[in-house]
Amino acid sequence: MLMHMRVQRAAELLAETDLTMDEVARQSGYSSTSGLYKRFHCVYGMSPGEYRKIYRYQEGR
Repeated sequence: MLMHMRVQRAAELLAETDLTMDEVARQSGYSSTSGLYKRFHCVYGMSPGEYRKIYRYQEGR
């Protein structure tokens, strides 16, 4: 449950901010970006960077 909450928070930050991946990882409760990347890929099937690009394209940002 905690992992899901952290990944969901990371997705929100990626979609709504221009924070660096390091900062997104830190603010979502990960001690490193590698931990975020691994969990994010397991849940969303893509990297955080890919998620950000897709979300921004869909929103016209």
